[in-house]
Amino acid sequence: MKHIKNGRLKNTITYYICDAESKGECIFYCIVKVGSRFEKDSEAGISHFIEHMCLEFTKYSAFKNKASGYTNYEATLFQFCCKNNEESIKETLQVINKIITGEILNIKQIENVRNDVITEWFFQKTSEEYQERNDIYNELLPQELFKRMPIGQIERIKMFNFNELYSFHRKHYVPENIAIVCEGDFEHIDITSILECELGGLYTGQVLNTTIFDLHDLTHRMIIKHDTLKLRIFILLQQRTNLSSAWFKNELVKVAGLSLLEKAVMKVFTGLGIQINEAVLYENKLTTELELVTIEFEYSNIISSELTSLIQKTINNDWENELKTVSMEYMRKEVWRILKFSKNQTELSKKCIDNFIYHIPICLENMEGLIDQLAQKDEVLKFIHEIAY
Repeated sequence: MKHIKNGRLKNTITYYICDAESKGECIFYCIVKVGSRFEKDSEAGISHFIEHMCLEFTKYSAFKNKASGYTNYEATLFQFCCKNNEESIKETLQVINKIITGEILNIKQIENVRNDVITEWFFQKTSEEYQERNDIYNELLPQELFKRMPIGQIERIKMFNFNELYSFHRKHYVPENIAIVCEGDFEHIDITSILECELGGLYTGQVLNTTIFDLHDLTHRMIIKHDTLKLRIFILLQQRTNLSSAWFKNELVKVAGLSLLEKAVMKVFTGLGIQINEAVLYENKLTTELELVTIEFEYSNIISSELTSLIQKTINNDWENELKTVSMEYMRKEVWRILKFSKNQTELSKKCIDNFIYHIPICLENMEGLIDQLAQKDEVLKFIHEIAY
């Protein structure tokens, strides 16, 4: 991609430089490839706690640049917005340096951070805006993932001590786990040299092995939920986000299968004289291994108790009938269109972040050719049976 330059500093920290109109400002992301799925049971929530510890200084210091962060299953990310000049950039990179080395961690701030994290924990558990997410997670998330929710477990949050935090930080905040994404207009600034000067001399130790849970034996599951207004079908999928052809096959089979299900359900309801107001398919990525796909129908003129039998009929009969008449060439083109559109709509910095954390390719080169070689009808049919039975 013309507008993204990437490489490694001499200590193996990965960097991405995104050419973008900055209007006097630029953005820096520090990505640390450690999130809640890498934690032991006794460490549940420690990645998120350390993220808060690393940003606590912003409440008390003279640092005026905008700073924020978040932690998910796979990684911890820090974002800084600063003026697009050498002085402000160096000041920001010096803070990132302190985050990476752990110099920014302050034992005197641990109780303030603990109170903030506990408050956030209760907010996520009780707030209406998190209620639907919590219901979905409680219903579908495997126990091993549920225990690894990035916010952590309240029992452990109350117990973390500074030595635990510092030890976990030293183990995971190492150059091999870190990427810096720079987004802005750097035409008149030698950003690569500045990165090397400010960050290139940091510790170059080896990443220690970590124990993470194995998700390879997970099966597809479908749960049908309904009320007087909506029907929701939750499908848990194994997602492939590496650079192999298996990732493209997974995308083709998924889009083909779910599109056919939507079409089949619409046909069944229409044949029964049931008015469908809207049908929506969307995805919510949980980890690199899993994603939640929801097909949502708004309907009218139907008794709630009839929904389950209608959908089971569709799964058992009409879904496969739709598959018999569809052209796989059409489905390949549709998948290509969706992938191409989604990649083109993604911001440059987000492409870099996804590339480093999830190994999703930045460019679309050779994708279309791979899709053309993959997935026949029998593979889509297999996918349907894996979900439905």
